[in-house]
Amino acid sequence: GLRRLQLLRPMSSHTTPGVLGILTGLGWCHIGTGLLALYVAEWVPAAAPLHAWAIGGVGMLGIVIVTSIVRKKERTPFGRSRVAEFALVACGAAAFLRIAAAGLEEPPALLFAGARFLWVAAFCLCIGILLRQPVWSRSCPPPSASPS
Repeated sequence: GLRRLQLLRPMSSHTTPGVLGILTGLGWCHIGTGLLALYVAEWVPAAAPLHAWAIGGVGMLGIVIVTSIVRKKERTPFGRSRVAEFALVACGAAAFLRIAAAGLEEPPALLFAGARFLWVAAFCLCIGILLRQPVWSRSCPPPSASPS
């Protein structure tokens, strides 16, 4: 797994949110695997690897895939999107806060609230990216426009 990340050469790759998001999502998957090893050694709770994989890995990769599809349909596959960048940052921060809360004996409610808020924000931004892309193709007029 780590060899694959090294072969991808993350420092010399494109600095687009999509490529960096894929690399970060893969990194979260590796963090989850490391946390699983720490769970087996009984050093971290069972929730830590679960949140690293679910929120950090799968969540971030899902956002990257959705934004990549929308950018491809807009014919700007490597274009920058501030909304996508905010969604990826919110997803990563939500995963970090949730893992931090899982690692504490009595976590403050603010960590849970912050993680929830950031996860909902990332999800809403992702839905916003989807909704700005029209359902119809560029070659067809929208359903409300009829030819005269």
